[in-house]
Amino acid sequence: MQKKQLILHIGYPKTGTTAIQNFLLHNSGELLNSGYYYPKTGIATNAHHQFPWSMTNDPRLKNKIDPKVLIRSLKNELKQVNCSTVLMSSEGFIFAINPKYLRDYLSDLFDPITIIIYLREPLSWIESDYNQAVKGHRAVTEDFNSFFGNHARKPKNSPINYFETISSWAKVFNWGNLRVR
Repeated sequence: MQKKQLILHIGYPKTGTTAIQNFLLHNSGELLNSGYYYPKTGIATNAHHQFPWSMTNDPRLKNKIDPKVLIRSLKNELKQVNCSTVLMSSEGFIFAINPKYLRDYLSDLFDPITIIIYLREPLSWIESDYNQAVKGHRAVTEDFNSFFGNHARKPKNSPINYFETISSWAKVFNWGNLRVR
């Protein structure tokens, strides 16, 4: 099978990712008519979350799936589809996956791989992340000021250290293959 181009949307969370994923899923037929394919393999709800979840043993993955099984399934699915470009999306990739591991995992099927990353103003992002965490996504019991302070005191490990996060992807995929918005 000839390699296809991959456009991989990796997040950030809280930057409209669900809206992008819903659009891609609900318009997959029209996209395919234009040469773009949004695969069914690895979909959980509306996005390809099973890929990063399987690579990190994330508890949200109900039945453990070997990442190699997912990639074989994706390869078989792509053999059935006439397209030049594959679109995949999951914000689970950005923090949980080592970019080199992901590149090695996907490079048998795809070349080139373009990474799309959306950002949000940092304070707005922290506020939105905190609200989601409190509503039950994660077990957060601290108040907003403490939550914010934890991000501010750990700039190297904080999700709002955009440069550090994006640089780790650029080292593997090259700056020319990143689209940061």
